[in-house]
Order: sequence, then structure tokens, then C-alpha cells
Amino acid sequence: KWRFLQRGRLLAALSGTEPRLLADVADAAGRRALDEAVPALKILLKHHDEEVRTAAWHALEQVGTPEARRALEG
Repeated sequence: KWRFLQRGRLLAALSGTEPRLLADVADAAGRRALDEAVPALKILLKHHDEEVRTAAWHALEQVGTPEARRALEG
């Protein structure tokens, strides 16, 4: 459902508060390998909701940039 969402709107949605939405948006950012999403995804690794943390982790794996890999290590 996030496939056609504009990049800027997707990035903005990563600062939302609803866990299910955050997990979906993190997944979409990962599928698109949005390196601009790495800072927000790094923050989501510490989210209180496990589904959000897991989605952020997988998204960072998919992005795969050095910055994303560092986020996964730290």
C-alpha cells in the first residue's frame, strides 16, 4: 500500500506515533532502499513496539549502506 507514496511523504511518516503504521512505513523504506531513511530507522530500533523495531532492523538490512550497517552494529 506504500508502494506509490512519494519519497518525502514516506520519510515524514517515519516520525509518526502509531506502531502498525510505523512498521509498514519502515518496511516500505527498506524495500525502496531509501538511504535518506537511515537516521529515522536508527531511532526506530529503540521503539517500544517489537514489530516496529523488527521492521526497522530489516529495513536497515535492505538499505545496506555503510551508515545503515553501522546503525545495526551499534
